[in-house]
Parts: sequence; C-alpha cells; structure tokens
Amino acid sequence: MTKNISWNNIEDEKDIEKLQYAFCFHDSSLKEARYISGMYANKDGSMRCFTNFHRVYMLFQSQWDEGVIEMLFDGVKNFHIGVDEDEQPMFGATIKKVESGIFLCTCDDSDNVDELKEYSDVTWIEAKNCKWRFVKKYIGSKQVYIDRDHDVMDDVDKEGDGGIRGPGIEIE
Repeated sequence: MTKNISWNNIEDEKDIEKLQYAFCFHDSSLKEARYISGMYANKDGSMRCFTNFHRVYMLFQSQWDEGVIEMLFDGVKNFHIGVDEDEQPMFGATIKKVESGIFLCTCDDSDNVDELKEYSDVTWIEAKNCKWRFVKKYIGSKQVYIDRDHDVMDDVDKEGDGGIRGPGIEIE
C-alpha cells in the first residue's frame, strides 16, 4: 500500500493514535535530526535574534511496513538528544499532548513526562506544534538532511516575526 506523503498534523489524542497505528516505533530508530533556530549573523556583524522559529525535523526508520516517517516540530521549547550506549533500536515511543503542545520521547516505559525528561539515554522533544508524513524514499543509509538549494531562513524573513511561512522544504 502506497501512502500519501502529505503532512498529517498532530493536534489531539486522536491524531497521536493515528500516528502510532500508522507507524511502528517498535524496532525503529531516530536516523537523523535537524535543528533550525532562526537566528543568524550577517556579513556586517549584525545579528538576527529573538525568533519564535525554532524548528526540528526528525527522520525515523523502522523495520516494519512503510518504514520511514519524517516529523516536523515547530515552536520547539526543549530538545534533548540522548545516546543509547548499547545501540539498541527503539522499543517504542511516548507521544503526548501536553500543556505546551506535543511531547515525544524515544522510549515507552512511563506516562510521566517529567520522569522521561530525566533519562540521559533517550531523545525527547517538546514543541508547540508537530506534524508527520511518510517518506519511504528515505530508507537506507544515505544522508537526507543536506540542503544547499533552499535557504530555510527565507521562510523566517518573509514575515519578519519568526513565524513559519513560505514553501515547505523538500529535500532530495
């Protein structure tokens, strides 16, 4: 079955259930992550600071059917990268609707978000918004997040308020 590569927003528990039904986080891994702060320095030494742009892309691969999804987190509040020293695949994921938006953790052994944030060997993120899509073409070892043709900062500068605007980023 070929799945649509359009984005699916996560806005409530029903959307979280849809994602967890569609993609098997068991025996999967976070292959790549890309963070964009929205801040930058110009050639003249001036800086663009204080944006609300903070964006993280995550690419997950799984051994199971339709085994690649990309998740986009906008309005990132916290992002922790933890490395499992045993290099084990994920056994699941915790995805929750929280007061600040969406919370995702690369483990599934607790319902307590504050407890999950204490683990040093898992990756977790908390963001205002999240969406996901199937990207089966990104299966394998080839690096995905190499983008030299599109300046993502153009998305920030179009509105000047740090909002997420402009065309989506399609990375080939």
